[in-house]
Amino acid sequence: MLSCECLMSRSALCLFMTTLCLKNGMTLGKHRVRRFTQIDVCYETSKSLEMVEQCPTNATIFQERSAKKTCDLYPSCSGIPLVYHCVSYKEGLAEVCAPRDQITGFCCALYDEGVGRVVEDYTRPCSNCSFRYPSDNIVKYPQCIAPPKTTFSDNDTKESAPCLNGKKRGKRHAECRGVLNENAGDWKESDSSIDAYVYTIAPPVIFIVCLTMVVIYCKGKKK
Repeated sequence: MLSCECLMSRSALCLFMTTLCLKNGMTLGKHRVRRFTQIDVCYETSKSLEMVEQCPTNATIFQERSAKKTCDLYPSCSGIPLVYHCVSYKEGLAEVCAPRDQITGFCCALYDEGVGRVVEDYTRPCSNCSFRYPSDNIVKYPQCIAPPKTTFSDNDTKESAPCLNGKKRGKRHAECRGVLNENAGDWKESDSSIDAYVYTIAPPVIFIVCLTMVVIYCKGKKK
């Protein structure tokens, strides 16, 4: 039989392991894609970012839009040339010049401005997608680039609706970029606040439960 001291030690270890697992889970929640080193980050790709209403639906339109984007004029990233992409970005769709990466895991892709690359979107599984496919190969998987159904509340201004619908498509349209960043920031803040609440409350609650069980066990043993 285990002594009470041993059980207490194990309870403390349980708290430590729980906290560690929850911390890792929070990190994976925020970074739902594979890790990149600092040298892998492509800072220049955001300069080519442009919100659009829809992506190419066939190879012909893809080639036309690709030629118009002139991604070959942008500097390469870590020696890898930038190519045309049209993928999910925040709450809409966007064209961007980014390195061709391999998307792995039967999922759609999105543009991650943090790393300047098109990466896996594990929140959007894709049953028709290959397990591994080039990030710019969007024609085969229309379900991943379907035009978003944007709805607006009464508080949305007339200026923000055209931006979110992709009607103002200038590369350097400061007004639209401000609206998009503000709306995306609201969503991220709400999401992160829930995560912070869960990961802050869960460890002490689990520890208290474990400690209570140990105390009850020890008292029963003394009797």
